[in-house]
Amino acid sequence: VYGVAGQLFVQDAFGSLGKTGVSAGSLILDPSFIAVRDAAHAIVGQGGFAATSSLFNFDPSLPASGVNTEPLASPQNYSGVYWKSPTTALEGWLVGGGNGTFGANNVVFVSLDGTKTGPITGTISTFSGGIATDAAGNLYAATYELDFDTFLPTADADKVLKFPAPMVEAAIQAVITGPLSPIPVSSSTFIYKFDGTSNIAVDSLGRVWATGYAVNHI
Repeated sequence: VYGVAGQLFVQDAFGSLGKTGVSAGSLILDPSFIAVRDAAHAIVGQGGFAATSSLFNFDPSLPASGVNTEPLASPQNYSGVYWKSPTTALEGWLVGGGNGTFGANNVVFVSLDGTKTGPITGTISTFSGGIATDAAGNLYAATYELDFDTFLPTADADKVLKFPAPMVEAAIQAVITGPLSPIPVSSSTFIYKFDGTSNIAVDSLGRVWATGYAVNHI
């Protein structure tokens, strides 16, 4: 499932060049991210520079049904992933973007039905970076900082931080039941400094993969 140039597609078969478009109806999409829960449940971040950047549900197994044009939620979104607790039934979407103080980058939780949403981390960095989760429920978040004189990344850019699963689950429970209790960035663990972290992923062996705008490699 992928988005490009304002359009959304589902690959017809693994390894195939064939693809089927997913209608967005009247929505204007510049997909910031796509996150998949299972064969029938996914969300797309609207993206773009507009003031509102919502999340929308769609069913990848039924591309002809198109995108549900009623927003699931409307946090500013740069990246997003599906998250599930390894020990309980708790699950939902994690969204990274400029939802912190003065538009700083943090991570928010959005329940599957969109009725519960709120921050689960404090400020991670001034600008947004990729986020990822692993099967153990840990959250990985990338930092991005720019020097405002040169507009070049600073030494604090392109780092990946790990937030442990128990803290993530507690912060999500706090969003659901209140009061909010976002995890401070000081409680995270530094993993590695890459040369680009606009997008990150974690595999089944716990290895972190990263890429960025200024590099042509993974």
